[in-house]
Amino acid sequence: MRHGILILGNTMSGKSTIWQILERSMNNLSKVNAEKYKPVAILKMNPKAIHAKEFYGCMDDSPEPQYIMGVFPHLLKGMITDVDTHSRWLLMDGPVDTLWIESMNSLLDDSKLLTLNNGDRLPLARNCKLLFETENLDVASPATISRVGLLYMDIAELGYQPMLAKWIDSKEKENVGIKGEDYKTHLQELVIKYIPKVMNTKKTICKELVKSSETGSIINFCKLYDSIWGNTVKAPDGDTTNFMSYIEKIFVFAIIWSIGATLAEQSRRELDLVLRDIEPMFPHLNTVYEYHVSPEKQDFSPWEDFI
Repeated sequence: MRHGILILGNTMSGKSTIWQILERSMNNLSKVNAEKYKPVAILKMNPKAIHAKEFYGCMDDSPEPQYIMGVFPHLLKGMITDVDTHSRWLLMDGPVDTLWIESMNSLLDDSKLLTLNNGDRLPLARNCKLLFETENLDVASPATISRVGLLYMDIAELGYQPMLAKWIDSKEKENVGIKGEDYKTHLQELVIKYIPKVMNTKKTICKELVKSSETGSIINFCKLYDSIWGNTVKAPDGDTTNFMSYIEKIFVFAIIWSIGATLAEQSRRELDLVLRDIEPMFPHLNTVYEYHVSPEKQDFSPWEDFI
């Protein structure tokens, strides 16, 4: 089994989730069978947040130079000198850089030994593991890659559907003046009606001013919808149809300013055409970006009426 494990993938691909699940599983199993399983203790650091000299350590500028231990060997020394009652993981969450990763090759291979500039040698204990969480390996050498166990998380394989499904399931118990099951079903219908077409248009036709992931866009959509919905009054008695239409307008508004918020000007016109084609609920003048949902009218109104 490798003592160095590298988790590779884009943001929101589930890199952090998989080691968190394993950590919780090991901790739960240790309570059931302490002889076979050990609880996990994790130390975290961001290699990119510190200077290269601060990573491993260096000699100071005093007349009689003294060695200053770096962040990584300090954490590693604390792990290997602690009692062997836990599995200890040192997680480096951040971009891989040749300034520090190449000097770690001796620690990652079978010798499990890190030699510092002052001559100290730190052997990796059996209960210690090194975890790396990064987006790419553009600057990593084949020597480094061959020394670690590599886990690749494909964000396209995960998709945004699980995030939407979890969000919709959370709506069943909400009290909005209509039955929770009806509210959940209505949101499911709106998701099927709008999200695939909007996401496909954004992916194939539109250009973004700031690059965003599909999953990140969906998370922003859910948060924006919930934020607006938190200030929405409940459905009036006997007026379910109009209230369902009001929900749809809030839903579309949240799409515009989450999934469509990063689009360039010309691409915003493409999204405008798609949303109008799906449901012609907007006024004909200007694009959909020029309107907000008025709580009083429960309909779209120009931003000029609000500002």
